[in-house]
Amino acid sequence: MKYSENKMIKFCKIFLFGIICMLNTVNAQDKQKADSLISLLKSQHIDLQDKIEIYLEIAKYETPQVGLEYAQEALLLSQESEDVTLKAKALAEIALNLRILGNLVESFYASIEALKIYEELDLIEPQAAINTQIGVLYIDNKNFKNGIKYLKRSLTIYEELKDTFNIAALNINLGEAYRLENILDSAEACFNESLEVNQTMNNDLIHAYSIGNLGMVHSSRRKFELAKNELSQAIDILVELGDPYSVAVYKSEMGHILIQEGNLTSGEDLLLESLKISKREGLKEQICDISKKLAIYYESNGQFKNALTYRKEFEIYRDSIINYENVRKIEQLRGEYEMEKKETEIEFLNKTNKIQRSIGYGLGGGFILFIVLSFFLLRLYKKSKQANRILNDQKEIIQKREDEKAILLKELNHRVKNNLQMISSLLNLQSHQLKGHPAAETLRAGKYRVEALSLVHQKLYQEDHHTKIALNEYIEELAMNLVHCFDKKVKLNLELENVETDIDTAIPLGLVINELITNSLKHAFYGQVNPTLNISAKETDNHLVVWVRDNGRGVPEENLNAKTDSFGLKLVNSLMKQLNAQLDFKNTNGCNWKISIIK
Repeated sequence: MKYSENKMIKFCKIFLFGIICMLNTVNAQDKQKADSLISLLKSQHIDLQDKIEIYLEIAKYETPQVGLEYAQEALLLSQESEDVTLKAKALAEIALNLRILGNLVESFYASIEALKIYEELDLIEPQAAINTQIGVLYIDNKNFKNGIKYLKRSLTIYEELKDTFNIAALNINLGEAYRLENILDSAEACFNESLEVNQTMNNDLIHAYSIGNLGMVHSSRRKFELAKNELSQAIDILVELGDPYSVAVYKSEMGHILIQEGNLTSGEDLLLESLKISKREGLKEQICDISKKLAIYYESNGQFKNALTYRKEFEIYRDSIINYENVRKIEQLRGEYEMEKKETEIEFLNKTNKIQRSIGYGLGGGFILFIVLSFFLLRLYKKSKQANRILNDQKEIIQKREDEKAILLKELNHRVKNNLQMISSLLNLQSHQLKGHPAAETLRAGKYRVEALSLVHQKLYQEDHHTKIALNEYIEELAMNLVHCFDKKVKLNLELENVETDIDTAIPLGLVINELITNSLKHAFYGQVNPTLNISAKETDNHLVVWVRDNGRGVPEENLNAKTDSFGLKLVNSLMKQLNAQLDFKNTNGCNWKISIIK
């Protein structure tokens, strides 16, 4: 893919598909650059400013988590430097990595601090980038008004700089924001503006996203012929460029149009084709949306069996996941407000007690002193009333913020679900592009691990609380998903007691089970006529015991005691230490794994 196309995917999909940050993956070349810069730090005497710049460069090439650590180190060093632009750069890099990791609240704060510095220094182009980041954060949380305001600021700057590419990209972003808020006139104007600007660049991706989203606007306005033509153009381009997510979105919309026109068979076929693409690529949000459309379609035509099937599929995929880092931040903010309220109350009580003691001591001081104290008490009474009013106002503010936080948490859950699903889709897409390359299998393994994490949070949200999940339901769905993904005709026997466990146990345990099942599906059943996979879980005394057994060929004797460099096995051993659990293995009629966890 060309450089301009990579840049366009990063920038334009901020709102359209929510994956701007997910494409910031570290490749082998980037890793080499990062290692080279780290070696430079160790091998030479470097002054403070150059050291900060090197830390920030390493952060750009590293993974988001490692990049965040280097950016934070750069921020600490910038406190010693007189160059405040280095502090702003560090804050901007921190904000970007926090957003990739899903820490939207902290990303917002870092972005605002960076923007303040750039505004004070009157640095125009960095302001545009930060305004775009802040706009994205607002729109991620359904705050379209503020999001559009910040994006317009960025657009104004790029227009002054005559930056054609970013002008076109921001018009797509603004148009999508307007469309999501159902301001269709403004959305249409932005998409047309992007098409006009792109005439000088002739960028296929810009054209595809602009014309495709314009088709969705016209579909909303029931201008079906125009919409179909525009959606068809977008689909043709994006099929050629290999963007299955966008193809699924636009084909789904095309099918919806055909059904509304009465062309039921063709519309149904397109919806089913979109669903097939979405399932093949692991696009869970699209599976959810298309399943809902199919359920409504079949129900309206009296095909209730099909309607029930797709309604159930919709129910499975519609759940959100919880971003615990943002929950932690919100809880921290709530704690700070509670502490502030308690401190105010304590201060008021201390003042009252002091005055009461003064009154007691002064009663024997005579009539004049009594008058003076009375006057003082009157003033204190007025202050007390004022303090009470302040306390009541604070209570109302805190309650209002609690309500806002509850809404924010729900939206954060939805966004994190999208992010994990998009990571899985990207890993899946990249593995297809690397077909035959040794890295392809690693990317697919990473996809299954991400989906195992996603499933934990999905179950938490389904059960409407945030600390416990039903382990039997979780293991069942995890196992069925893996068997489906590997397309193996394996008999799955499940003996799972109704056991609940907390998130700290469920996440590492889910990853361990994922690795063991994946290992069996990949290696165990060559030549096996009746492949069977048995999974059981139960509580015994103070232990939770999980068995994963297959009837495959087992591990060859010569490999039983061999040291392995397998990342999967290293991951399993690391997770078992984290769980303080014991993993036992027997090579009897296949692989037999036993996991024992102290409750």
